[in-house]
Amino acid sequence: MPKIRYFEVMFTNGYSICIKGVREPSIEEAKEFLKEDMKCLGVTEIEYIEEWTLNDALSAFDFGNEANWPVFGM
Repeated sequence: MPKIRYFEVMFTNGYSICIKGVREPSIEEAKEFLKEDMKCLGVTEIEYIEEWTLNDALSAFDFGNEANWPVFGM
């Protein structure tokens, strides 16, 4: 299994989420991957994507359901 990496996806409304993936998505790929989340959040654009270490992501995001997160690139 490829190594899982963590990415902050920052939306243009200032809200961000953490996703996991085997590689960093382009903004267009992330928009497709997150289209349902973006619809629920009422956002249409992504400002940037940044890779985070697991420890940094754990300190900033809720990982309570992380085992069920989809994995980008798989």
